Amino acid sequence: MAASSYMLGSGYNAGNGMYFDPDRDGGRYVYGPASPQFKPVLAFLNQAYTSGVLDPDYAVLTQQQWTEKLTGGESFFFLDNSGFGLNFTRALRTAHPEAFFQVMPIPEYAEGKARAQFYMNTFSGKMFAVSSKVQEPESVVKLLDWMYSEEGFRLMNFGIEGEHYTMDDRGQPVYKKDFIQTFIHAEPTPYYALYSELGCCQLSFTPYYSNTLSQFQIEKVTGTWDKLNEEYWSLIASDPAYRPSVMEPPLTKREAARAKDIHSALNDMLDEQFDKFIMGLKPIEEYDQVIRQARELGAAELEDIYNRAEARMKQ
Repeated sequence: MAASSYMLGSGYNAGNGMYFDPDRDGGRYVYGPASPQFKPVLAFLNQAYTSGVLDPDYAVLTQQQWTEKLTGGESFFFLDNSGFGLNFTRALRTAHPEAFFQVMPIPEYAEGKARAQFYMNTFSGKMFAVSSKVQEPESVVKLLDWMYSEEGFRLMNFGIEGEHYTMDDRGQPVYKKDFIQTFIHAEPTPYYALYSELGCCQLSFTPYYSNTLSQFQIEKVTGTWDKLNEEYWSLIASDPAYRPSVMEPPLTKREAARAKDIHSALNDMLDEQFDKFIMGLKPIEEYDQVIRQARELGAAELEDIYNRAEARMKQ
């Protein structure tokens, strides 16, 4: 629901209904399920469910079952990390050689309005906290600084220079072909296997890493890069609807404790509500009552907490 609600003009993160809406008042945090803009999200999903487009078993499907349907030709659409589509296509073609999943241009949720969150290819979303009891805080800060350095980036994306990669004439790291080729038949994909071997990219402990930079190199060497890849990534690059994700602002200890309590109360109430509206057990008009209840439980206060924290970041 997180991806679909944002594309439909609202927002929701699993276990946390807060999201940053760049289209509200110049940009602000909103508790999606406690806003009127969330009603069209549920109405759309209800229409998809009643028309048979949304899998009738969506609420109880495991990830394995969901994957089996996509790679076995039983499902024709999914809304998730766009990179999965290429992997699903490879598996799907073992039984259906001409079949493929391709990226759809982001549709408009209202006239002239389309948006989706871009899965950033260079990440910096990991966070670390340094204990007040640490014996050498200066050394810890130096390590954190190194994590964002070019040296740290190369090590945690490409491994050891000379052993796993070399530098090209433009000063850019390039995997050694003989190293990449040892993963040519690895499952589920050569690049996932290489990431696991090195503990690099998304599996690294540093906050500064790039998946696609490494992935593209690996796929071009192993032969898994083809016309489908070119079309796939060209569509993403050319669609202006994609927007970068926003990192949540740091909260004070008191704010974090209060936000945790509010989130808990809201999740307990909302988790049992969504499916009732999606499956048509309740009419969409009754969701206004849910909005009122959510705001009474602290959704408005939660928005204030996050927006005050965001304002502090800009001071």
